[in-house]
Amino acid sequence: MTALGANRGADFFRTGGDVDNTAALLRLDDGTLVTVQGSRYNGAGHDVRMELAGTKATWVVGLDDRTPMTSAEEGATFPAGKPWPDFWTRFAPAYRAEMNAFMEVAKGAAPSPCTVEDALAALYVAEAAEMSLRQGRPVEVAEVTK
Repeated sequence: MTALGANRGADFFRTGGDVDNTAALLRLDDGTLVTVQGSRYNGAGHDVRMELAGTKATWVVGLDDRTPMTSAEEGATFPAGKPWPDFWTRFAPAYRAEMNAFMEVAKGAAPSPCTVEDALAALYVAEAAEMSLRQGRPVEVAEVTK
């Protein structure tokens, strides 16, 4: 994995040793390439999307009439709605569902949908990305699992 970061906005991210724009390139075990991009700023509105572009199809999560994007194609009218103003407005139903699911697991009424192994695997990927960003070099996930 290779991760890069930049500071293009508020100085407090830089002062805190963080970045406000990120990009990463990952290679999965089966050779699939994954690109990840993140920004703490979007002048058009709050935007959180995931795009999966493969050899057979492209899937987009978070694409709706309020996605804050503008087409470069003349005459395009999508998206038609007013952009999401912030993450609270956009994700309030998801936050409620998360808290309800957590309470069900905490009460013992439902099994956890995430295993400890899943959480640990996600942590290792995040640690490898952080190491790559800080050291300016590609980092294999195996380097952080030792």
